[in-house]
Amino acid sequence: YDALPLPDGSVLVCVADVVGHGVPAAMMAAVLKVLFLDAAELDPDPGRVVRRVNARFTALGIPDGFASLLVVRWCPEQKTAWYASAGHEPGLLTVGSAPPVLLEATGTLLGVLEDGEWESLAVPAEPGSTLLLLTDGVTEAMDADGVQFGRSRLGEVVTAVGGADPERMVGAVDKAVRTHLAGRAPDDDYTLVAVRFNET
Repeated sequence: YDALPLPDGSVLVCVADVVGHGVPAAMMAAVLKVLFLDAAELDPDPGRVVRRVNARFTALGIPDGFASLLVVRWCPEQKTAWYASAGHEPGLLTVGSAPPVLLEATGTLLGVLEDGEWESLAVPAEPGSTLLLLTDGVTEAMDADGVQFGRSRLGEVVTAVGGADPERMVGAVDKAVRTHLAGRAPDDDYTLVAVRFNET
């Protein structure tokens, strides 16, 4: 994951999740970070960032080299967030007291098609909006009966904390997942990142 302030006053935020575990997965994650930073420098439009990252990532020919990626760009002047998602778990954008907006996938995983296309979609995002990014280890966390935590439960937790500060939002979701696991170790690691978009 990363957050990049841009010269025009906007900010670019991303989270990715690679297939696999251990050293090979860590190496893929490091490669993705470098590709993301390079693509963002050329053009910060989320769809074009994802396309550039995918083209170079796929060209590397890494065995089982698949990953998901969500890129969001927020512009304070236009009070808008643009996003593109390569098969990633939906992010949640909370604007005021309204229910969270799901930032769902706009295309397939990275590494599937070298010439894949991803569209940038726009959503209103007033200053003070909070963006929650996560990996599927959150929603797929299973209790002893094999019941997943799920997106609905996640949405309920985020709605309950409303316009909470990022730290409180992450804490609430993490606590809810751990309560759901009831002491069991999660089957997959998970990442939670919350960002508050404020005018500077």
